[in-house]
Amino acid sequence: MKLIFVLILMASMVRAGTLTETRTTLGSVHKITLTWSTPTNAAAGVSGTMDLIAGTFDRVVFPLTSASTGAIYSVTIKAAGVDLLNSLATTLPTNAITQFAPVANAITAQSVTSAIPWKVSDQCSVVVTNCGSNALGTVILYVTP
Repeated sequence: MKLIFVLILMASMVRAGTLTETRTTLGSVHKITLTWSTPTNAAAGVSGTMDLIAGTFDRVVFPLTSASTGAIYSVTIKAAGVDLLNSLATTLPTNAITQFAPVANAITAQSVTSAIPWKVSDQCSVVVTNCGSNALGTVILYVTP
């Protein structure tokens, strides 16, 4: 029994920090701003669950962060277990603004890919990793109902 408690405690310490969500409406587009922070001695990052999202992801923006790794950090946004960013946000630079926009049927030499748009009607889970201690960051989602 003690071993189970210790494992649960260790798992909860892995992603300590805060994740806040702010929503505004810009015409027919909903802007969802996720602000995250990690405390001192954070082991891995931040995780949380967003309020219900109903609509199509139009654009996702990752502004500059204060992530202490100096190189890259990762963000995963999932609905019903599916990565809505198709692993595109696994190597985000901390010193540059990154954004993804809809690319319906983008054709490469070998295959047809479609990263975004996703129609969602779910509470999404958000996980930020590789950001280190005392880091601050933002993810901005633009969603059309």
